[in-house]
Amino acid sequence: MASLARLQILICVVVGFVLPTYAGIIFAPVLNTCGSGGGTVLQDVVSMAKAAGAYMDNAPGNQKGDAKGHWDFYRVATLFDVIFGAQDGNSQGRWNEVRSNIQTIANLENTQPNAYVLCDDSKFWTAFPSNGQPTQFKNPVDNTLYDYPSAVTCGDSTSTGGSLIAYRINIGGTEFISICGVQNSHPAQLSELQPKNVEGALLPDMLSWSVVFFHEIMHVLFADQRGDVVGGGPPGECYSWTDILSIRGDYGEKNPRSTTLFALALSFEEWFWHSGSAVKSL
Repeated sequence: MASLARLQILICVVVGFVLPTYAGIIFAPVLNTCGSGGGTVLQDVVSMAKAAGAYMDNAPGNQKGDAKGHWDFYRVATLFDVIFGAQDGNSQGRWNEVRSNIQTIANLENTQPNAYVLCDDSKFWTAFPSNGQPTQFKNPVDNTLYDYPSAVTCGDSTSTGGSLIAYRINIGGTEFISICGVQNSHPAQLSELQPKNVEGALLPDMLSWSVVFFHEIMHVLFADQRGDVVGGGPPGECYSWTDILSIRGDYGEKNPRSTTLFALALSFEEWFWHSGSAVKSL
């Protein structure tokens, strides 16, 4: 199995071309690469954020509540400690920042950045390897081509033995987000990741289009989130469980993968995830 650092190579290329500005978040309406799943991804992300926010808000009261309340409190408390460091300096500040970021995502349906989401990027790129011309990005509205000196696409990664999960390109103020959904065969919705028994499942392996989009939209919404540094790892964006634990008391709240996994784990309310895998008890 490929390492998570390899699986989670995320590329952000910023260029100065001007494309039409899209209002809000759009799931590839021109070529319909997200199919029927695109319409549910945003709802899924918002639901994840709302659930995680509610668990965080209710944690203090649940500590003194009934058995169900105790369960929910310890799920939140242990997971926050593992991922963000509840016992390290300024833990309250990290809690507040994580809660604020999650609330922003919970409000996505009402306050949307300009983002164009692709679930299969193969129809948006063209290359001319035989004559040395650069890879080109195709404007999905008018098919205008824009040269790139180098670009790694979802298909390129797959053909060379890698597994690119997602990447972003900012053109003229619009974020083009490719979640490589078709190439990686991830299910679209979070509900498709919830079989009756997930005991022993590894949290970082729980991927759906919505989980990937949650991660990517954090980069779009919050400028202070760490970016990839040569495949991931400190001092940049971290993807592997080991690296996430290593930065928890340092800059975990500014690592998109950390917040994504935190919200994801809280969505599986029957399980503890403090070890990185699903268990029924502490």
